[in-house]
Formats: sequence, C-alpha cells, structure tokens
Amino acid sequence: MDIDAAETDSKASCAAERVAAAKGAQMVIEVMQTGYRIHYTGRTGGYGRDLVKMYNSDGQDVGQLLIQQGFAQPWPNSSNPWCD
Repeated sequence: MDIDAAETDSKASCAAERVAAAKGAQMVIEVMQTGYRIHYTGRTGGYGRDLVKMYNSDGQDVGQLLIQQGFAQPWPNSSNPWCD
C-alpha cells in the first residue's frame, strides 16, 4: 500500500526491473524470517492483490524500507525508474 514495487514477472518492463524485484523479494523474505506484522487495509490493488502494510520486528514500515533500497517507489507515480 502506498508503494509501487518492481515487478518480477511478465509485468516487468525491463530486465533491470526484474533484478530490483528479485532483490526486494529477498529483502522481504529476510524480514519475514526475523519477525513481522501485517496490517490488512481491506483494499485491493489494480492487479487484484490485497493492499497491506507490513512492519518489521522493529516496527519499521517495510514498504518504506523497500523504497529506501530502490526496490519500490512511492505510489501514485507516473514513471518506471528501473527502466528509464
């Protein structure tokens, strides 16, 4: 929610986006191994995905961490920084 993460599959616009997506997915897996909390918003995104907020064990917003690492961007947006 409030982020646009890089896409891993056929929705990716270029190879660089798929690489960013794979790194972002690995980061989320690592967060999940050390403890996390999910806040369900009751909303669904454009691809039919549940929109949630995820927090790591320190209470940090994982979406914001993905943005800081370059694996996501704020939403709404109008560009694809991985393929520009």
